[in-house]
Amino acid sequence: MSSPPAQTAVTEQTVPYKVLTQGLVFQNSNELQWWHSTAPILSKLLLSSQYDIHQQYQFLIFFREHIIPVLGPVPRRAEGTDMLQHQWNGVHLTGLNLEFSYNLTHAMVRLAVEPVGALAGTDEDPFNTAAIWDFLQRLSTAPLTEKFDTRRFRQFAEALIASEEELGAAMAEEAEGPQRFLERVGPRRTQTLIAMDLNKSGKILGKGYLYPQIKSLITGVPIKRLFFDAIRASDPEGVLATQLANLEEYLDTRRPDASREAEEIAKGGLSLCLLGCDLVPPATSRVKLYGIDEQVDWENIEGIWTFNGRRTDPESLKGLELCRKLWDIMPLHEGFCPLGMDVFVGIGAETSAIRCPMMVHYNLAPGIEFPEPQVYLPTFGVRDVEVLDALTVFFESQGWTDMAKFYKANFVAAYPNEDLSTTRHICAWVSFAYKNESAYMSIYNHSFEPVGEEMNGTGSKVLEK
Repeated sequence: MSSPPAQTAVTEQTVPYKVLTQGLVFQNSNELQWWHSTAPILSKLLLSSQYDIHQQYQFLIFFREHIIPVLGPVPRRAEGTDMLQHQWNGVHLTGLNLEFSYNLTHAMVRLAVEPVGALAGTDEDPFNTAAIWDFLQRLSTAPLTEKFDTRRFRQFAEALIASEEELGAAMAEEAEGPQRFLERVGPRRTQTLIAMDLNKSGKILGKGYLYPQIKSLITGVPIKRLFFDAIRASDPEGVLATQLANLEEYLDTRRPDASREAEEIAKGGLSLCLLGCDLVPPATSRVKLYGIDEQVDWENIEGIWTFNGRRTDPESLKGLELCRKLWDIMPLHEGFCPLGMDVFVGIGAETSAIRCPMMVHYNLAPGIEFPEPQVYLPTFGVRDVEVLDALTVFFESQGWTDMAKFYKANFVAAYPNEDLSTTRHICAWVSFAYKNESAYMSIYNHSFEPVGEEMNGTGSKVLEK
């Protein structure tokens, strides 16, 4: 069993962020605003999680040098409203292309980013295809990235994402014109994103993710087939063959039947949507396959966890029992929740009526019969303070004393301009797996605190005129 995660009270003064800001020069006002709207959150996360002072500076500098420049334009306020809109897609339900997540079990900070190119969204780069490869090249030179290797990711990319040539041909061949093809694709046009674990060793573990929806649209090949063909091609020795077969058999039992009504289809359907792998040498790169389940209920959790009763070893059942404890504590919207992955909610939009589906990923690794599941409980649309209170109760039940004592207050301190008793968009997901005889949990958060365009007295400088 792992040790309880570390947590300490965060102070009002986030010293590394404030000190660094005095000496930073930004290329443009977008970079300046991104820094002041996101770096304070990151700084407080690092501080409260007991990263040593050197690591706090290391990771904030990494964030400034490698992440801030690829975020593109900041969200702008929609005319006549209080809602902020981002012009590109996003990794978060608010449409933001940056997300901080937090491994609660190890008190470890993580981030996910969808790099945006200078021409993204224009006729020259309507699908933002160039930015990812430039970003990966930049990351490969960063001293903090550990055993950085993109070979497995590139192999998956060839199989799962549409190339510039395929996209150009599809737009040219669309009978109703290129704009109609863009409408068919929907708002999620970037096909990749990158995530990073900020390890307390001082190193960064990179992870790459791929969305094959556009490839499937162009080729007519179902998403499930694209995924399984790509994974099998990357595994010529067949070390994942047994668990792939077991996963495929389970997914076939969850295939929607188009003859049924919408809610019945959702209850029976688990839709694959995303594949991830570690950006390390292929021999040690984990593969994760993600799916969405629009029927949020315990019966589906049981099926996902046990492969409809086939994965019932004592360790798995202990994990399921603990998952049930979390399920009973969390304030969730249960039932049919049909919000799709191609839907984004603007920052500041009304979210009380939002009903999000749950997610799952299956971790494919050699030597096991069934891939290990991790479930994502949807908390977007639930009052954030209720989510934090429920987590506190669960922390107490697990003997996570520091987390129970400090986590809620630290979370509130990271969003000083928000009233978490009324907001419903900051806590998006709470994930659960069972590892080393203990809960393995993370929380995925909205990661942007808007600031004004003028930030006098910050010490920051902008090069552009």
